Amino acid sequence: MARGMQILLALLGILALAAVGITIVAAAQGPAYGMGPYGYYYPWHSGLWLGAMVLWMVLFWALVIGGIVWLLAALRPREASRVPEDPLAILRQRYARGEITREQYEEMRRDLQER
Repeated sequence: MARGMQILLALLGILALAAVGITIVAAAQGPAYGMGPYGYYYPWHSGLWLGAMVLWMVLFWALVIGGIVWLLAALRPREASRVPEDPLAILRQRYARGEITREQYEEMRRDLQER
């Protein structure tokens, strides 16, 4: 995994822990209700509830955007980065498969060793 991806996942983990922690602290404070315009009580009017909601919203959108970026990166075709094989190893494989005769093998091997 790339170093940047590890850092990003660590930051998302810290954000998730902060959101869970603030939510637990806000819930442990008891009913911190605020009066709404029509006489309803809203528990999210306390500062901690608002902070928890903001953190959950940021975490949600970070996960959605991160998922889209990951999906696009996974679907993007990549060029194969292959290390070129040793020409003598290729020659030995061709001889072992019977594609060339012993004389052809010896001639090609001498030619490759002269280079």
